[in-house]
Amino acid sequence: MTDSLRRRLAGFKSDLDLLPEAEEPPSTVLQIIRNNQQEQDWQRLFFHYLSPDESHGLGHALLEHILSALADREDLEFSFSRFDLAEVQLEREVKTSNGRFPDAVVWASEDWFICWELKIGATEAEDQTCDYVDADSFVGIGLSKEDVPDDDQHYLYLAPENSYSSDPDESPPEAKEFVPISWKWVADEIQTFLADSHGEYPTRTTTQLETFVGTIQSELTMTQYQETQEEQAALYIEYFNEISAAEQAFENEWKGFTNSWGIELAQSLDAATIIDDSRVRWVYFCLAPRGRGK
Repeated sequence: MTDSLRRRLAGFKSDLDLLPEAEEPPSTVLQIIRNNQQEQDWQRLFFHYLSPDESHGLGHALLEHILSALADREDLEFSFSRFDLAEVQLEREVKTSNGRFPDAVVWASEDWFICWELKIGATEAEDQTCDYVDADSFVGIGLSKEDVPDDDQHYLYLAPENSYSSDPDESPPEAKEFVPISWKWVADEIQTFLADSHGEYPTRTTTQLETFVGTIQSELTMTQYQETQEEQAALYIEYFNEISAAEQAFENEWKGFTNSWGIELAQSLDAATIIDDSRVRWVYFCLAPRGRGK
């Protein structure tokens, strides 16, 4: 091994030693039971707890919290009246007049609606969000867009933060009417809701919501384990030539040894010295790769 290669490999080991040790975190419940339907699972969970008609014991509480948080966003000109909460409805997979199915629509009579599209790992299908905007109505719920004021028609694109950039020309959603919001924002708002609930809601429901928040955070936020793996991969690429040279040298040495070890063993046994006494018999011989031990 040349001095240059030795120094480079020593540098590789030194860089590896600087990386923090991290174990892979435990799997979330959804990761354990997953059947390649992550997006559908998250969609069902999120809208289950938003819907006041489901048996979770939250009533309109989480829905009101999320709507209030949306109304506070500067990038969304949305407002609603808490007095009209009883009229707010939510429906998943609503068919539009042009045959599309947005993930959900939340609406209050003909006062306003929010059309939701959720993404996790998948990208936007061709013309998907544009078709949602271009549709004349949501036929699945009998809501015509012409009956809703233009300023009260809202579209949300819920996706991981790294799936879109600050430049709307470089990333989805394709339809400019869609306002991107992140799953992290959703997780933060659910956490705020739970912190303010003070045990008011069923324990099973709050535990499930905490688990859902943990799932979002663990699956969309890079863990120390993942960061270490990424840095290890980067180091492997950086030192690839040196690692390959060392591996090739080892393969050559090992190939030579496997071809000659039998002969060298026989020669060593022929030259062995046998010492016999009353307690034990010793056989001394030396086995070493060719060119060594002489």
